[in-house]
Amino acid sequence: DAKSMKEEATVWELPFYSPREVRTLYYSSPFLRISPPFLLFFVLFVSFVVYSSAEAQPPRAQAETAE
Repeated sequence: DAKSMKEEATVWELPFYSPREVRTLYYSSPFLRISPPFLLFFVLFVSFVVYSSAEAQPPRAQAETAE
């Protein structure tokens, strides 16, 4: 257990040293491999949805009511 924890800690430290080890970190952790691109997309998507609902929806509702 302690050995695997020590190895994991090493893997966590590696990204600070070079891009090649960053790739190692992504491969060693499925969550981190999926998370950064997905998280970026998710943040942009949520921002777009919030912006759309805040800015575009009321005028659209008014336009539908006017028609």
